[in-house]
Amino acid sequence: MKKRGFHIGECYLCGQGNVYICKSESTDKVFLACEECDSEWPSPEEFLNHRISNRKEGGRYLRLSKEEMLQHPWKVYVENRFDFED
Repeated sequence: MKKRGFHIGECYLCGQGNVYICKSESTDKVFLACEECDSEWPSPEEFLNHRISNRKEGGRYLRLSKEEMLQHPWKVYVENRFDFED
């Protein structure tokens, strides 16, 4: 079973994974990460403008929970908004 989370689009680098809103386990810093190629971006604007990504700079991370996502300003970028209703 695939992990749930909130994504903002398909990765333009690998073309296979969704890019999820995540947070670092150690610092709680929020960033974006591709589920397939592990590319990372510091913000939705960087991702949507096809800026160069980092690779595993955030270390171990978790996808934001529904409760966290509802409070976060990046919720406007989420493509799978129907998951807010679950």
